[in-house]
Amino acid sequence: MKSRKHLIVGNWKMYIDTPLKGKRLWASVSRMAVRTKRSAVVLCPPMALLGSVAPSRSHEKIFLGAQDLFWDGAPARTGETSPYVLRSLGVRFVLVGHSERRALGETDEIISAKARAALSVGITPIICVGEKVRDHHGDYFSYLEAHITKSCASVSKKQASKIVIAYEPIWAIGKSAADAMTPEMLHETVLFIKKILVRLYGRKIGLLIPILYGGSVEPGNVEGLVAHGTVDGFLVGHASVDAEAFCDIIRAADAL
Repeated sequence: MKSRKHLIVGNWKMYIDTPLKGKRLWASVSRMAVRTKRSAVVLCPPMALLGSVAPSRSHEKIFLGAQDLFWDGAPARTGETSPYVLRSLGVRFVLVGHSERRALGETDEIISAKARAALSVGITPIICVGEKVRDHHGDYFSYLEAHITKSCASVSKKQASKIVIAYEPIWAIGKSAADAMTPEMLHETVLFIKKILVRLYGRKIGLLIPILYGGSVEPGNVEGLVAHGTVDGFLVGHASVDAEAFCDIIRAADAL
């Protein structure tokens, strides 16, 4: 049995569209999260709701996260969100490089800069990586290696213990659990990611960097993905705005 906590991250995307809905969802999940024994929860509301959904006092088991940030704090950045603003709002984690952001044109170099910006103000970057397709020849391994190496380029060995990697294979997103990634496939990929992290940061640090999985996570497949897929937690999208389903995922992970 693992000794460290599982990290369950809920990405609300734009599904929650009012402060009232956000407060209610936060309250529902919080009631479950504070009772966990082996899990910590991060909720990532839309940017405009960051200052209104979470209580002013934080809890050691549920944290405020952001969906994105800009890579510097310069004031002349119309429409962007400064890392300093996020810190002032109590944000502890931030997603960088989510597949939906990458689809809009964000490069590995931009993701690397965002990770550096987050770390510079004491926010933990959750660096999202994942292949678009999984070919039978294994070329996706080379793609994934380059993806991780470039996205983590600005993260020093000293900082590496403060990052999280979220593996979200794009081809598996939106499918049912039965049609997405099996625990065996995930285990193979997690080992490969750890190998890359060990090469970048050394064995002691590389093996301790948490690896989350995002892609058709459901309460019914949590046990297999943790026990046999050997992940440290999950990045959950649409299911995270369904309080009952998300709490079931937390509950299932916490029991392992």
